Amino acid sequence: ALSLVAFLSFCVMWVQWQASTPGISKVSGDFVSFWTAGQLALEGRAADAYREQPHFLQQLALHGDPEWGYLAFFYPPFFLLLSAGFALLGYFPALCLWLATSCAGYIAALRALVPKALRDGGPIWVLFLGYPAVMINAGFGQNGFLSTALLGGAAVWLDRRPGLAGGCRGCLAYKPQLGIIVPLALAAAGRWRSFAAAGATVAIMAAAATLAFGTDIWPAFMADMAVARRNWLEPANPQYLQYLTTIYGAVRLHGGSLALA
Repeated sequence: ALSLVAFLSFCVMWVQWQASTPGISKVSGDFVSFWTAGQLALEGRAADAYREQPHFLQQLALHGDPEWGYLAFFYPPFFLLLSAGFALLGYFPALCLWLATSCAGYIAALRALVPKALRDGGPIWVLFLGYPAVMINAGFGQNGFLSTALLGGAAVWLDRRPGLAGGCRGCLAYKPQLGIIVPLALAAAGRWRSFAAAGATVAIMAAAATLAFGTDIWPAFMADMAVARRNWLEPANPQYLQYLTTIYGAVRLHGGSLALA
């Protein structure tokens, strides 16, 4: 009951935040980057999603507020396929659909991981709505729901349907820092069928992105990765490093050198 109260209270506040802004609310603002990158892809300018000036101008055309900072897009080209799909809708309907569908996947994956006796004992999925990270993810319009759904689905299906589990793990490559450990874990566990399915999934997604956006999308993406390193990972910026919950982030946050971190 407390989880439901917390979640519904957040929903009321979220709607108020959205309605109180004449343009695009800064609440769920990270989705601006996804949606405008998808717009550029639909316009045949997918590579511009990785270039600061044209992408920022697209964002500015959406929210019309020059005080907004540039919201960078650091995702591999196959994430543009999903972004373009949502960009077929207006910004606010796309945001609502994004949060609703990815949250449903998050809930379904966690519920499937819960022991059957608990699942049958009551609406335990309501507890997942009250988890504070749900509010954080919805507040930023981020993709934590999607990542959780893929990780959870892979765990649920690993024994029963290893190919499908591998497909879920391959899709995690849209966020490389999550996907990179997957092959190591699968190899260590001897899950070679799932390992192969994960690799095939990444290859298929990369081929689909290349067919959709052309080969020049990859040099633009790699150049953007260098920008991400120089502007976000290497500088000793406490405002940003406090969110890097890693050994690297901790060392840098406490004054350690880049080489040490």
